[in-house]
Amino acid sequence: AFVWLTLLGNDVCNGHPGTDHMTTPENFYDKAMETLTRLDTILPKGSTVVSTALFDGELLYNTMADQQHPLGNTYPQFYDYLNCMEESPCYGWLNSNATMRAETTQRAHDLDAVYQNIYDTQRANFKNFEYVYFQPDWQGMFDKYAKDQGVENTPNLIEKSDGFHPSQAANALFATEFFSFFEENHPEALGAVNPFNAEIDALFFSS
Repeated sequence: AFVWLTLLGNDVCNGHPGTDHMTTPENFYDKAMETLTRLDTILPKGSTVVSTALFDGELLYNTMADQQHPLGNTYPQFYDYLNCMEESPCYGWLNSNATMRAETTQRAHDLDAVYQNIYDTQRANFKNFEYVYFQPDWQGMFDKYAKDQGVENTPNLIEKSDGFHPSQAANALFATEFFSFFEENHPEALGAVNPFNAEIDALFFSS
């Protein structure tokens, strides 16, 4: 089995002001180990479990700050309106307050350090799977897209409606990065090449 555990922002994103409702590193460690320990009892031997580092949420505001939301206002105004209405999906990162964004990013880094700690100290204890900690170069992905498609098109990586979730273009970009990482570092996790790839290409991708 190939199991992908990616929380991205769920442990730091919520609609509450401040950091009190964010997951603490201690609780994050306990819950992550609880999940991994449980997986080790149900996965077949030879499986792979990968945890992905949290998203670099600063990219959201930095990318969308000068853009106009479909409703007509700017994204900082839209973000702050959601916060005022207590309806924001991520008060910490979708916020015109730079200090609040920085505090949220710091907590995300603290939680990433938990993943690194588990990788460094616990992965040898898992009997049925190899544990992989994947740290995407989020900024690098955005920079590559800007270089290839033009800086002015970088906002296309973020859904216009909420200014928060990845667009289809961003998902494709991440999938390429994710697959390339495993091809280079853990090809055994991907298994053998599908012998029907040529037929699939002919059916769905031929001109």
